[in-house]
Parts: sequence; structure tokens; C-alpha cells
Amino acid sequence: MDNSLIIFLHGIGGYGRYFASVAKRWQQQWPSTHFALPDGPFFFTQGEGFQWFDIDDDTPTLRNARIVAARTSFDAIIQQALDRYQMTEHPERVALVGFSQGAVMALDTLTSDRCPYGAIVAFSGYLPVFTDAHIARRTPVALIHGMEDDKLPWQYSQQTERVLTQAGVDCELHLLPNVDHRVSVAGANLANDFLTRVMR
Repeated sequence: MDNSLIIFLHGIGGYGRYFASVAKRWQQQWPSTHFALPDGPFFFTQGEGFQWFDIDDDTPTLRNARIVAARTSFDAIIQQALDRYQMTEHPERVALVGFSQGAVMALDTLTSDRCPYGAIVAFSGYLPVFTDAHIARRTPVALIHGMEDDKLPWQYSQQTERVLTQAGVDCELHLLPNVDHRVSVAGANLANDFLTRVMR
């Protein structure tokens, strides 16, 4: 994990700083790793915080269209982090760690020819728009989901794991009992172990 960059991607209605405690713990283990905690590009329309794409009047078709439309603003935020930490030429040293809507946007890079990154960790997310022809098979993925999640059921991650594995992606799935829609300590530890293995 020497000279690497981890970019945390918050959920809807959140802030980048929500990952601050996780970043602080990981910084102690990986002192030469950089951590970026950006806010999403848009204000959350139904409360406080930010979002990566709008969910007003949400339908599956509309949601996919909004995710595609959000790629430009998402990529710009990622590029800012790459520039700040001089990682543009070393994307293999970069990991995206997303929760909920942030996980969706991270996984979307994997199947839209926009993923040169070293790893993706997706907490409580799902694969939105799948195009097998553009999938980044070299990027390992960890899917971590609470089995008590009442906002995005754990079956979303199960289905994502099935699709990615069939497409040839190195993908692992961790389903956590007694965990709801959040990044738990157990989940953060699993992500830590995964990144330690794949981001050498």
C-alpha cells in the first residue's frame, strides 16, 4: 500500500467526511497512503448533504439514465483527487471505496471502460448499467453488504457478484449478519484486509 490513494465515495445525503474515522484508522496502518474524501457534485434534493445523482421520481430506467449522465461530474471529481496526489499516471495504485450511491458510481466505472484502478470496494451497492464488452476484468472487487439492510437489500450485492464473476472479474462477496445500511466496523475490517491483499 506504499504511495497509494484511496478515494472514499459517500452515500446519498452524505458528506465525504463521513469516512473520516475509517480513513484515520487506515492511515495508522498505511502511513504512506493518501486518502481523498470528496463530497458528491450535487446537493441532496430531499435533505442535507450531497448526492452523486438525483433520485427524485425514481424508476429503474430513469435511474440508469441518471447514472450515465452523472459520469462526467463523477470522473471530474476523481480526476481532481488523482491530480492532487499525483496519481494520474499510476491508476493501478488507486482504490475506490464507495458506500450505497457511492458504491454504485464506483461499480459503474468497472463496466463503462472507465476503470484503470487497482481495486474497488462497494459497501451496500449494486452494479447499475452492465456492458460486458467494456468490463475491466483486471480490477479486483470486494462487495460488502449488511443482511439487515432495508434500503438496498443484500441480494443486490449477491446479484452483482454473480454477474461480475461470470464476466471474469475477481470478485468476492461478504454478507454481514445483524448489519443494516451502513459501513460497520466488521465491514471496514474486511475492506482493510482486501486492500492489503490486492494493493501491494
